[in-house]
Amino acid sequence: MLSLSSSLKYTANLIGQKIYFLGSDNFTKFFYLDVSYSFDAINPPFIYLPTKIPNENWSITSIGGFNHTTIFLFGGTNDSYYAIDTNGLDEYISNNNSLYAIDTINLDNLPELRRIGASSVVNPLGQIFIFGGYSIKDNDAFTWYNDTITLNIINNIKLSWTIHTDAPISRSGHTATLLDDGRILYIGGFDSSFNYVPMDQTADGSVPNSRSEHSAVLVMQNDEIIIYGGLRQDSTLPPTPTLAVLTYGKTFTWITQIINGSKPPIVYSHNAILVGDLMIVTLGM
Repeated sequence: MLSLSSSLKYTANLIGQKIYFLGSDNFTKFFYLDVSYSFDAINPPFIYLPTKIPNENWSITSIGGFNHTTIFLFGGTNDSYYAIDTNGLDEYISNNNSLYAIDTINLDNLPELRRIGASSVVNPLGQIFIFGGYSIKDNDAFTWYNDTITLNIINNIKLSWTIHTDAPISRSGHTATLLDDGRILYIGGFDSSFNYVPMDQTADGSVPNSRSEHSAVLVMQNDEIIIYGGLRQDSTLPPTPTLAVLTYGKTFTWITQIINGSKPPIVYSHNAILVGDLMIVTLGM
């Protein structure tokens, strides 16, 4: 069993009834949480997997492959928080209780693939859409992105790179949610001037505070996105409300959700995954 303190920027990947975690700014291990049975939420029974992984922090992951058991990891930084110059896509596969490396796939003609604070979603056709983020060079110069990278991950790796003229502004620390009608909704984050992106650009209603490093979970049967936690610009106070719901359809509307029972801790740089009718919030600060 693995004991973890507060931890930043893990990626969380639900395969079957297990949530697999990898990558962090202070921990480079594979481990998982079995959610097929009840567990102590205060001391979750994380299980360590003795698998060597690359030393890449603040990366993003997507699940694909024929049986949706392959984890694709890309982007991230090394220990010094500078972007790794080598282009590549690291692929891992889940097999029962173990994870093992399959390959490192080199991608040509795509500079700066390894980015900090980007987002990704994968559609039913096996296409990963990567958006945003930034990189830092050795002279501390920031490069920001608002292009969309598309990867086909079903049969083999096919790469196309597109910069959309009507793309959202460059940003990091945001979330990306693929809606059931094929639209991708980007929420929050901060721009290249480190100003937080307003939450009312395409939505009305009870608009929550702008935030970054939050989580967003799609509840498809209710046409809702639940956002939770995050950081608030220029303030030690958390964004309010801590939990907000965005309804979608022809229009987008923010509503305030009343939380009953004991309030969960307010966190940022965490992960949230929907398992059945439960939203499981893991790790973070």
